[in-house]
Amino acid sequence: MLWCPDLICGADVGQDMINAFVSGEDKVKYSRYLLRSYIEDNRKAPHLDHAIEAREAERDDDEDENLCIHDD
Repeated sequence: MLWCPDLICGADVGQDMINAFVSGEDKVKYSRYLLRSYIEDNRKAPHLDHAIEAREAERDDDEDENLCIHDD
């Protein structure tokens, strides 16, 4: 979350205010900032480089046939 730059104010600057006053590119930057802030504040193990790591498991090509659903 961004905060008002006036130290006495302390009001937060929400997504609605960002959408009203900034250009498209800056909206994207703010959205990325919010996501990164959320991940940083809520991860179980601090200072990791990746929030999620996905790995593809090896499997047999014949497995695809068993995954089909038919409307009979």
